[in-house]
Amino acid sequence: MRKYSFLDKVQLKLIYLSAKKLGLAYIGGHFVKTNCLDKTISMIDLGANRGVFYESIGKLYSIKGFCVEANRQLYEGLSDNSDFKKYHGAVCDFDGETRFSISQNDEASSINKTIASAWNVSEQVTVPAFKLVTLMKQSDIYDEVDILKVDIEGSEIAVFESLSDQELSYFRQITVEFHEFLDDDLRQATYRALSRFSSIGFKIIVTSTEKFSEVLLLRNDIKFSFFEWCWYFVHQLVRHKF
Repeated sequence: MRKYSFLDKVQLKLIYLSAKKLGLAYIGGHFVKTNCLDKTISMIDLGANRGVFYESIGKLYSIKGFCVEANRQLYEGLSDNSDFKKYHGAVCDFDGETRFSISQNDEASSINKTIASAWNVSEQVTVPAFKLVTLMKQSDIYDEVDILKVDIEGSEIAVFESLSDQELSYFRQITVEFHEFLDDDLRQATYRALSRFSSIGFKIIVTSTEKFSEVLLLRNDIKFSFFEWCWYFVHQLVRHKF
């Protein structure tokens, strides 16, 4: 377990303070900007695990959309309804089937065996594989999505690279865990992904103290007040600037 120095603790306090001043809320393990949401929102949850995130959001808003989980046992335990569907499988950059490593830490199960092996792999199984746009079309979602949550243990890079700039701009905010902290081979690809988001107009808010395990991407039509812009610049100085 990492030991935080005094400076680390100061940095963490400033990151969380600026996040709060920016109107972010920590919900179900992820940061979301809540002061720009209506009562009914569209949402996609990739890597639903036990459903904590979308169920927590569902207590605050009326949600429509879908979630995806590749671990069959976890998938079976997920709730769904007519407005929020669930799919069993892995989201990646192709449609078909893929091998999926189930980790002894169920939050680390992944297509990426290096990541799953960090907590030991209990078994490997074959699961359906989907492009994100394929599932969006099946769910009659063609453009505007209020929240996209991506926690898919290394596959986030392939998913983002499979989408055009226009398709990425369907999402008003993307709360994502990048996993270069578990697989160094993903480091340069993570930097490229963040640079790409910046180039197409997303604001980048990194809420982890090191690397990019907690990132919120905000589309440029999510406006900041003058007060929020001030805290955004503070946050960028404290953490990272792109």
